[in-house]
Amino acid sequence: MPKQFCSIGNRTVTEYTVENAGNAQRIDEIYLVVNSDFLGLAETIQSKYPKISKIVESGLTKNDSIRNSILALENDIEKAIMIPAVRPFVTPQVFDDYVGLLDVHRVVAFCTPVLGYAARVADKRISEILDRRFIRIYKSPVGYDTKVLTDLVETAPRKDFLSMESDLELVLKHLPDTDIFLYESEAFNYKITYEGDITLASRLLLKDF
Repeated sequence: MPKQFCSIGNRTVTEYTVENAGNAQRIDEIYLVVNSDFLGLAETIQSKYPKISKIVESGLTKNDSIRNSILALENDIEKAIMIPAVRPFVTPQVFDDYVGLLDVHRVVAFCTPVLGYAARVADKRISEILDRRFIRIYKSPVGYDTKVLTDLVETAPRKDFLSMESDLELVLKHLPDTDIFLYESEAFNYKITYEGDITLASRLLLKDF
């Protein structure tokens, strides 16, 4: 079972993320992007959360799934926030902040300070200590003026969506003059990546500590 559909309490991880987005006052609708094997489960989730207006079939990679969601956008949508379902701790306030910031900026990215030391490495050896004043850890969600997204789909070949790991990498390569605003936050934004992460997330979400 994919991590986003693992159960914590009586809900899936996806439902916690959807609930947070749905509780944001400035979020009007939610697209759920899922693998075709889980469309039935996605429809069950949709029935519980009225802001889910569309279910979109995922692509071969994360960025390919983003591409599919861009192609599915209705023409009247001016702003979009991309977030993986495995980030159930992003609060409604973050979503509302993004919507406001997108009035001014074309892209908004969640970043946290580097608290330790950052090093450049090669062949398992440290070659340089980097100045952490100029480095941030970038995470989802990323907010977009949808014109950026449509321009990206028109400009970037699909092979780049398939090969590049980060959506911002695509933007920087194909739309290099785009304003990307740094949403710097120390808010807890934990991603469920490994099997053991489910245990920690369960304790935090269910307040079992």
